Amino acid sequence: MHFSDLGFDDLLSPTSVDSFFEDYWEKKHLLIRRGDPSFYDSLLSFKSMDQCIAATRCGTAPGTLVIVPPPGSDAEREHPDTRTLRAQQLYRAFHAGNTIRMSGIHSYWAPAAAVATMIGEALSASIGVNAYMTPASSQAFPAHFDTHDVIVMQVDGSKEWYIYSDGYDLPVETLNHVQDMTSRDVTRVDESTVDVIQKTTLERGDFLYIPRGVPHKAVATDSPSLHLTFGVHPFYWVDIVRRALDFAATRNSDLRRSLPPGFASQPRSKEAMKTTFSEVAEAAFQNLDFKAAVNSLNVGVTGGHDYPPDGHFASLIAVDTIDADTPLERRKGLDCLVEVIETGARIRFASNEIAGPPAIGEALRFVRDNRTFKPRDLPGPFADKSKVVLSKRLIREGLVRILEP
Repeated sequence: MHFSDLGFDDLLSPTSVDSFFEDYWEKKHLLIRRGDPSFYDSLLSFKSMDQCIAATRCGTAPGTLVIVPPPGSDAEREHPDTRTLRAQQLYRAFHAGNTIRMSGIHSYWAPAAAVATMIGEALSASIGVNAYMTPASSQAFPAHFDTHDVIVMQVDGSKEWYIYSDGYDLPVETLNHVQDMTSRDVTRVDESTVDVIQKTTLERGDFLYIPRGVPHKAVATDSPSLHLTFGVHPFYWVDIVRRALDFAATRNSDLRRSLPPGFASQPRSKEAMKTTFSEVAEAAFQNLDFKAAVNSLNVGVTGGHDYPPDGHFASLIAVDTIDADTPLERRKGLDCLVEVIETGARIRFASNEIAGPPAIGEALRFVRDNRTFKPRDLPGPFADKSKVVLSKRLIREGLVRILEP
């Protein structure tokens, strides 16, 4: 199977999507032994890493990291100016036992971008992808937990993974003012204080999901290892409550008043604030607008996803050839938000939108809710010719592509 055709259910098979969300998501790790060493062949390989290194020289990639094995992991050496990076530096570092991490590989490697798009659509989350190339019998990081969920795909070689007990329950990296979750000292785990609940070797084609907060480490076996980690960054309940409070502040002037001058240094001011705080918080939480908050997050999701690398220029070139029976597909990873009011209708996706009269609202909802369709299928009070015109616009603006036979 080529990864451009992969769905989230294929990625999890034989585990069902329902079982994943009910039994594993944010709860415990999931190991899938694929039994198919070629499963990730079109995604990445040792051979293609030279191309990835070359891509970082354009200066647009997030960066390349040489990671010294523990206990020297604090000596990470980052190359901020990737345009001056020399491949020979990485060859020598790898030969010396260091792990090479290609950060943000989805920003320049189309197969990784396609899978990140698919996962992001399934989870309504932003996805970051790193590639880890580790020499035989070496490792990158000591035992630690991540502040985001991680999906691991073993694309070549093999690696021994240790999953530990007694993790941190659902850390959120944006709560830095409570505890600095971006600090390596906070997320590092003392192996002498935790138990190994599973030790397993990931072979080519295998899959591993690790919820945030679950301690783990990985060590290459007697062969070099190449794996991809897909970092999952979803919205949390705290995010929607924050949005709701923001909307409440637009209606409640008490939330917009400044705190008493000098409160940070005057204990009396702090004591006097307690009563006001309780009153303002109670009033705010009694009038939170769920619809406004969730719609705001929807806009964030739709606007946060970029167009997938699916060869859309081919559809642009052929756009004038379509008719009412041409099979079309809403492009993967493009969540849509449709708004219909008395004066018009629009559909938002990526950083774009298509707007028109209210009459097209039903058709836009249909596109949102159906992955594949023909122009003739679009509902609404207009003829097939008009449906083709709308479909061409959807293609030109990047929401829909011509489905290849």
